[in-house]
Amino acid sequence: MLIHDRGYLIAAQPGGTFTFYQPDGTPLPTSPALPDPSTGAIEDCHDADITPDTIIPAWYGERLDLDYAIHACFANAAYQARQRDRKDQREQQQPDQQEDHGPQAPPREPENAEIDIFAAIRRVCGRQGLN
Repeated sequence: MLIHDRGYLIAAQPGGTFTFYQPDGTPLPTSPALPDPSTGAIEDCHDADITPDTIIPAWYGERLDLDYAIHACFANAAYQARQRDRKDQREQQQPDQQEDHGPQAPPREPENAEIDIFAAIRRVCGRQGLN
């Protein structure tokens, strides 16, 4: 018997089969049998859009550019710190001290390179098994 880290139980049965149980002990239903391969083409068994490029990963084995990743982390942290400082300065001004300069320009939108650079680094590291 094996116990999955989420509490699921896997029990080996005679004949090389397995029975799976939910954490509360309820048996999981068995999956349906696979279709007979002699009944036709595999494309007839599903509606997935499978092409010759389906198994090509988005990662081609290139190494992590650590210098660039660290530079991007520091650049993103500096940008976020500037934004926090600006917000803090605006909050510290009292309403009676604020001058009316007419309509204000909308806040600057971050550039694509500044948007969640950490997510991009996590994706690259995940693809290379560096999590």
